[in-house]
Amino acid sequence: MNITDELTAEQIKIFKQWLFKENARLENEKQKLQDEKAIFLREKEAHFNMHDIMKNQLVREKQIFDQKWKILERELRNLAYDKDSFEKAKKEYQAKGSFKGAEIFFIGIKTDKDLKKRYKELTKIFHPDNEVGDARIMIEINEEYAKLKFDFQI
Repeated sequence: MNITDELTAEQIKIFKQWLFKENARLENEKQKLQDEKAIFLREKEAHFNMHDIMKNQLVREKQIFDQKWKILERELRNLAYDKDSFEKAKKEYQAKGSFKGAEIFFIGIKTDKDLKKRYKELTKIFHPDNEVGDARIMIEINEEYAKLKFDFQI
């Protein structure tokens, strides 16, 4: 015995309408799920692309950081070397008590004209009336200039 044998024509008509509506609803749900799946796949692809971009950017930033770190290490070594050199020179200076005996302000001067020019430059820089001026250094410059002036017979 078949289920349709016991149902009336009206019941069958109602049942067919319900099946049609249910089929349409399910097709609609199926389409929504397919749309959501497509959106999800696009977002997933975008996420992976963004992940790759960020990963590449991180690699580049690490390379730049490593390069900067090497530069910093090299400059710190140079700074330490310069500091050691300065400390040695400072100890030598302190041992001598002054610059006397060393021509440090007029190194490389060959002519009396160059000597005068350099003396004028040094007085502009180290004269006690200037901001960075220092009377002690000016005395050393004058003593060295007098010695060299005698050597050049100015």
